[in-house]
This record gives sequence, C-alpha cells and structure tokens, in this order.
Amino acid sequence: AVVSVSALVRGPVKPAIALIAHPRLNMRGRLGFSTEDIAGTQATRLQIDLPLLKNLKADDVSVSAASNIEGLSVKSVLWGKGIDNGRVSLKYNNESITASGEAVYAETPISFKWMEDLSNGRSIKRRIEAGLTAKTRLAKIFDLHYPEILDGPVPLKLVYEQRQNNDAELSARLDLQDAKFYVPGFDWAKLPGRPGTARLSASFRDGSITTINGFNIQSGAFSAVGNVAFEPRD
Repeated sequence: AVVSVSALVRGPVKPAIALIAHPRLNMRGRLGFSTEDIAGTQATRLQIDLPLLKNLKADDVSVSAASNIEGLSVKSVLWGKGIDNGRVSLKYNNESITASGEAVYAETPISFKWMEDLSNGRSIKRRIEAGLTAKTRLAKIFDLHYPEILDGPVPLKLVYEQRQNNDAELSARLDLQDAKFYVPGFDWAKLPGRPGTARLSASFRDGSITTINGFNIQSGAFSAVGNVAFEPRD
C-alpha cells in the first residue's frame, strides 16, 4: 500500500526547494547546492508517494513536482557562477530535474533548457541548451578567451553535455557579424560588420578546455575547417 500526499505551494521559492531537499530524500547531496543559495517566488504542485513499509528508505519515496518560478537567483550553477532574474518552468522527480526559461548568467541574458540526471544511470549527467550573446566576461569564465582569434560580441546557440566522469562536450553555432575573427596561419581576418558564421565543438576535462574538435567558418568567399589543441595553462 502507498500513502500519497499532494499539495499546491505558493510563496518564496526557498521553502518549496527545501521541502524537496529534505535530508530523507538526499537532494542536497545529489544536486550539490544549499537551499540557502536560492531566492525567488514560486507556485509548485508537489506529490509524495510513501510506501507503507516498516523500514522506509529514501529510495522508496517517490517525489514529483512542477514549479513556475519568478525572480529566481542561484549563487552557483556552472563554473562557480550563478543566475539572477530567472523565469523558469521546472519539473522534478526521483530520476531527473528539467527546467526551461530565461535568466541572467554572469551578467549575460540567456534562454535555456536544462536537464540534470539524479539516477546516475544515464551516460549524460547534465545537458544544457542555451541561446545568448557571448562577450569577453563569459569567454573568460569558460576558458575560451582568445582575443587574438576572436574578439567582440557573438550571438550564439550552444549545447553543453557533461558525462558522469565529468568530461564534457560543448557544441556551438556563432554569428560573427559584429566580431573580429582571425584564423592563425592565414593572412586574413573577418572585420566587425562583415557577415560570417562559425560552428565548433569543444572538449573539456575537469572544467578546462582540451581541444576544439572541429570548427567551420564561412564568411563571404572565405571558408575554413580545422581543429585546435590547447596546452594546459599554469
């Protein structure tokens, strides 16, 4: 037999997240954040199913929730940086968390979709799709600041996937219209104001970029493909 408890919770986001992060469910350890790091307002539909077992364990409890969150801020989300001014639709169950919406990350407005695996049974631990305009601050956070190659604001769409072993892949499509782009080894540069696009995929290990596995640049009559390997930085 199972006892089901459902509730509609409105108000500050912290109590709702704290309920999901109850120690019996081990959410704090599984997600890696403290509820003290979260702020915003929410409306959440929550359901908890508890089997009538004498020795009830956390894994026996089924929890699901769907939230609409306004003004969300989280102190640390990715690369030690948090988000602010978030408008997020979030769904949670014992297996995963998914979210979509808009927020400001490292002073950069973004639209995003996010999936976090809680089961450790999937090959992908975290997947993020985002649309944003990258500038110098963001490039430095992701260890991608190489102004001798690319300098200027770049609207882009990206997909980031982190595996269970913490290796990660980043793929992106970039609009180079307002940026300067220089290809090493060629006596050529695309200047700001000239049309151009680029696609690339990059590999990360322990949070640092190791290779750009492939890039494809198109600008007028110029096109280039290749890859780049990076030496570890001191």
